[in-house]
Amino acid sequence: MTGLAGAAEGSVRVVRTSIEVVVALIGYTVGLGAVLCSLAIGPLVQILMPRMGVRLHR
Repeated sequence: MTGLAGAAEGSVRVVRTSIEVVVALIGYTVGLGAVLCSLAIGPLVQILMPRMGVRLHR
């Protein structure tokens, strides 16, 4: 995830959300919880990574 964000010079938020949406689309059932998780995980990871000590190089 961070490697893709670095290679594409994009944000972790967009990369992680994209991964989750693709996984949800491939899955057997997509309910409301899966959709909310797919859309929320990217922004949450973007916010929490620096607080956990992970530095994002730009």
